[in-house]
Amino acid sequence: AEARLATWIGDDRAPAEDLPFNSLEAPAFRKFPALPLLLQELREDFGVTTGMSGSGSACYALLPESADAGAITARVRKAWGESAFVCEARIRRSA
Repeated sequence: AEARLATWIGDDRAPAEDLPFNSLEAPAFRKFPALPLLLQELREDFGVTTGMSGSGSACYALLPESADAGAITARVRKAWGESAFVCEARIRRSA
């Protein structure tokens, strides 16, 4: 993970989509099929990169600057309910 991060930080052309990896996604997705279903829908409908963090406590979508975060938030809440926690954050490169 540290080597992947160092490579990404050192190459300002490397896309953020190349950075994340989670070996726990497959078992969690088998146990909770709602997770991969929504993430696939977000990928197909919005063209974003999606994934799961840690052991499944949170999922994420990497949006381009031009993406409509409100539409994606609405889709998540439609699928998982109005109480679904959604947080918008930005990834910034620093050397």
